[in-house]
Amino acid sequence: MWRLEGSTAGGQTVECVEIGPVPQPILTAAAEQARTTIEIPKHAPQGAMNALPLLVELQERSRAYQPGQENHVINFTLLPITEVDTQLLTSVLGQIPLVIRSAATAAHAYSRPDSSTSGPCSTSTRWAT
Repeated sequence: MWRLEGSTAGGQTVECVEIGPVPQPILTAAAEQARTTIEIPKHAPQGAMNALPLLVELQERSRAYQPGQENHVINFTLLPITEVDTQLLTSVLGQIPLVIRSAATAAHAYSRPDSSTSGPCSTSTRWAT
């Protein structure tokens, strides 16, 4: 269960609940932002710990993925990730206009105001924090 927050083109705040494994705005953004290769740097900057192995794993899993296959999940909370790792991952992979926040009782999906993804709550909703 996901609680979605967004805004209409007129700026009205919209909230709704979506049931499913992943909210529609995230699926839409993933489809729009898909890529076939990841440009992996040859060397990591000082202070990076796990960025390069993660990029290699993402590249290998992405390359081998076939539609309908079960998704591969990487739990970042189980890995030591430095600020340098985060910066390197973001610079290589980019950042989609969505934010997922997890709370003890629920998970929330948000997107930035410049996102135009929409979900089943409204076809005219612009998802925003």
